[in-house]
Amino acid sequence: MREFLLHKKITFTVRDFFSDPFGQAELCKLLKGKSPKEILSVRSPSIKSLGLDLATISDESLIEIMIKEPRLLRRPIVIINGVIVAGANEKTLLGLLD
Repeated sequence: MREFLLHKKITFTVRDFFSDPFGQAELCKLLKGKSPKEILSVRSPSIKSLGLDLATISDESLIEIMIKEPRLLRRPIVIINGVIVAGANEKTLLGLLD
């Protein structure tokens, strides 16, 4: 992803949210009222190990858990023109850049 952005001459900031985790207010601001399930890594083994029931968990609880367990965040998280894209790939980014 980094190479793609550099090739397109797009300025970006890299953040390792394992060493620099999101706070609750920051994650809520990032989501802009959307469900945290939109940035949830549903394939993360942490979902099973934590015993999360995604059908019944509240957004507030899921945010709290994501803050404690950043492996639940789908990566990379890219924000272009205010649009958040979790798990972005080159094709998706090209659509947002046009």
